[in-house]
Amino acid sequence: MSLSNIFSCWIPSWLRKEKHAFLLDMPDVVTNEILKNLDFVSIRKLRRVCHAFRDYIDCGKADSNLKSIDLQVGANKIFFQLLSPSSQSKKDIEFSNKEVDDFLRTALKHRKSLLNELCVRRKWQFDDVPTFEKLFDCFINVLESRNRLLRVESLTISVHGQDQLMHLLRHVDLKVLRRLTVFRLLKRGSSYENTVVLDLDILKDCENLENLLVERFPVCSPFGMLTHIPNLEVYMQTICCEDLLLYKHTLENSHVNAHSQIWFEQFPDKSRFLEAVGLAENDGQSFHVFPSKLSLTYDPNLKVMIFKLKHIS
Repeated sequence: MSLSNIFSCWIPSWLRKEKHAFLLDMPDVVTNEILKNLDFVSIRKLRRVCHAFRDYIDCGKADSNLKSIDLQVGANKIFFQLLSPSSQSKKDIEFSNKEVDDFLRTALKHRKSLLNELCVRRKWQFDDVPTFEKLFDCFINVLESRNRLLRVESLTISVHGQDQLMHLLRHVDLKVLRRLTVFRLLKRGSSYENTVVLDLDILKDCENLENLLVERFPVCSPFGMLTHIPNLEVYMQTICCEDLLLYKHTLENSHVNAHSQIWFEQFPDKSRFLEAVGLAENDGQSFHVFPSKLSLTYDPNLKVMIFKLKHIS
């Protein structure tokens, strides 16, 4: 579609006859170059001028040029913060399906470049927010409409369970993901139930993943699927000696600082592991520092293993 056809839908006829309106005759290659250098807010404004503009921009697949997107859903508002190379903006908006869909499509539909951070979560943990379900559905619809995986380094998401999380991760390039944070959606007054679990086997090949935080979900995957991740905060249904020794080896050979808290429900060969690492088996908290400067704290009452490693610069 030519630029002349676009402007004809909203520029008065008397203005189209003026000789100084040379913008109408610009070739598409010039227009596309201009779109590449527009910020997110400007692209959104152009898309809302008329259908012709919207179609032209979408056909040209303009990148939003955002570095981070933070969407937090309240009871009747969506709070969003955007970071671009040139500016940072915060805005609170009243929810409407059309507004949110337009926002997400402009931000993500044609994005090719790497996004530093994407956060889509409920603002207050125990709020009843039916709005969030609509936002999540819009979010998934936009990801499904893309012809490529979304490239993002840090992803934070609120979900009800396994199906929603897997539905999302299928549209994310896991090879570039470095941080994943998963929060469980709980209704006000509801109790935490261990029966709703997450299977995170999909993360086993995420070689660049350095941080994983899972809140209020037990993880049913074998711990061996996560031993390549130096920073963990997870509640495992079961851990075993072999996997923990492998994780210790991972940390001792890691080039990043590590602080992991591994909570567990079952530890069948606990005695074997404690003997292997030189910890005494008793009812109190045990602490050990390995030659590599990796430290391990074991609390049998809280059922948690805490690993820490800090590189001296």
